[in-house]
Amino acid sequence: MQVIMKEDVYNQDNDSVKHESRSQDTSESAKSVENVSHLPSGSAYRDSVKSTLPKIPSLFGRLMYIAARRDSERDYYQSLAEDGAFDPHEVDQVLRYEHLKSFEAWLCLSLEGQAADVTAYVREHLGNRIVDIRSWKQALPYSQLIPSTALQAQRDLFRSDLEIVLSLLL
Repeated sequence: MQVIMKEDVYNQDNDSVKHESRSQDTSESAKSVENVSHLPSGSAYRDSVKSTLPKIPSLFGRLMYIAARRDSERDYYQSLAEDGAFDPHEVDQVLRYEHLKSFEAWLCLSLEGQAADVTAYVREHLGNRIVDIRSWKQALPYSQLIPSTALQAQRDLFRSDLEIVLSLLL
């Protein structure tokens, strides 16, 4: 069965998102991602994430930021706030949605765009220290960066694109 889906496409040059329609075969359905639109507009955690993510200059950086909040054994996203200020279910929903959204936006970039995006992240966090870059590349948690709801084709594309991009860094 074919369905038409709206997809957000990230434009790194002007930090904007445009919507495109695309056709997708639903026979390879992924685990559903709950849309966070049902959360109240004043949802404290959603508002916090919506104000934090745009401050992260690269999509790859956003993936790293969100993936660091996921417990991969339980496939559950957690807030770093230890005081229990946010509802854990809301935290999980918001971060799960934003993870997939950032992941798909990164996949929509050309290889050149992906390389520029990862390079910007590396420069911001590692500078030009070649030894640190090599260690980072070896320790990079590829699987953590991939949302659990991603389709197998998306997973494969991400791994191959990221390996190409990382090989260009050195």
